[in-house]
Amino acid sequence: MRKKYTLIIFIALISFLMLACSMIYDTTINEDGSGIFSINLYFTEEEVNLFEPVIADLGGEIQSPQEICDSISTELVVGYQAETDFIVEDTNYTCIISYEFKDLTELENLYEEIDAVVYDLQFTDDGYLVYDIEFSVGDEVETGFEEYDIDLTIEYLWQVTSPFNIVEHNADNISDKTVSVEFNQIGSASLYFMAGSSGATKLYSDSTLKFLTEIAEDESGIMYMNFMFDVDQEEKLLEMLDELDIGDEAEDWCDEIEYELDELSEIPSGMDNEFEQEEAGEGFVCQNYFEFDDLDELEEIYEGFEFIDPDILKIRDGVLEYEVVVDLAKARALGLDKLEANMDLLWAVSSPWPVNEHDATIEDGKTLSWEMKDGEELEVVFTAEKTNFLLYLIIGGALVLLVLIVVIVVLIKSKKKKSQTE
Repeated sequence: MRKKYTLIIFIALISFLMLACSMIYDTTINEDGSGIFSINLYFTEEEVNLFEPVIADLGGEIQSPQEICDSISTELVVGYQAETDFIVEDTNYTCIISYEFKDLTELENLYEEIDAVVYDLQFTDDGYLVYDIEFSVGDEVETGFEEYDIDLTIEYLWQVTSPFNIVEHNADNISDKTVSVEFNQIGSASLYFMAGSSGATKLYSDSTLKFLTEIAEDESGIMYMNFMFDVDQEEKLLEMLDELDIGDEAEDWCDEIEYELDELSEIPSGMDNEFEQEEAGEGFVCQNYFEFDDLDELEEIYEGFEFIDPDILKIRDGVLEYEVVVDLAKARALGLDKLEANMDLLWAVSSPWPVNEHDATIEDGKTLSWEMKDGEELEVVFTAEKTNFLLYLIIGGALVLLVLIVVIVVLIKSKKKKSQTE
């Protein structure tokens, strides 16, 4: 009964007049199954004062925020040693109660102590972490507070950090390898995800994802999203295709990538696909591309990606103006991390004309490339100026004509001098 009352105080302290605050249940899982489970509580001095009558009725010896935090840490999860951090910033308090676990079985036992239902929590034989739980706060926390007029509207966050890249999930939020679900009232929430340490994920993480836009003089062109694999990666892929039940040729891997891209709503429809390989055993490219007739269509394609923001895409007075922002942090939040998987990321543009000033990482003739850093924003800005060949031809012709006139005049004068001498 004491444990229940302590939990009631714990929840109540952040519920009244603190709609923006949250109780965070945070789990970090390591590759060997060990990790840390913590419960984080945020409240203020004002709320402690508001709940003095409740504290007096349910345990008058608890007198300070520090003592409340210490009391919860010793009684919330029975049988497990807790470490408590109590942080004070002005009149704001943070109570962090942490439990270490040595394997997933121990984590499951911890969850059961706080009434979380574990449906699946394991490392599979083919190298995936499967996580499927449901957590309920429970209606019993409302009992006994009617006389105090306490409003139990709380923001909860259930958060898990995986050791591997997330492959599937039902989370509200995803950032890198961390997924979370939110629930804002007494009730329950479920979290499912699968994280991969399989050969597929490792293959992705050794490859290059290159966004390449080729623009022609008439504004038409092709925008590519290419997955590039070298010779060593092809060997690894052929070894694991049977295990993943995808196929037995490198082209089957591209078909799988095409399927995954089609499933992502963040990528616009209308993408074509092509397998490119000069010779088996020499690496390959999974080409995914959009064709466009003019820069307005290219702008629509960029906007369809959601994480690409085309600020300026124009040809004015023979000058190509290109200004595009690529927000990889947003790409992660949208779930593209299952494809990126720590790849080398490149953004490249091939211009029809010589390029003026730019800050590209690589320059190869009229093609510029920028190396992108995972989770960051890249701003791509450059101009390219159309060469006026007609003007150059007129000027060149005039110069040649001038030279000819000079030569003729000199020859005539030379001939006259010679005649006079004779």
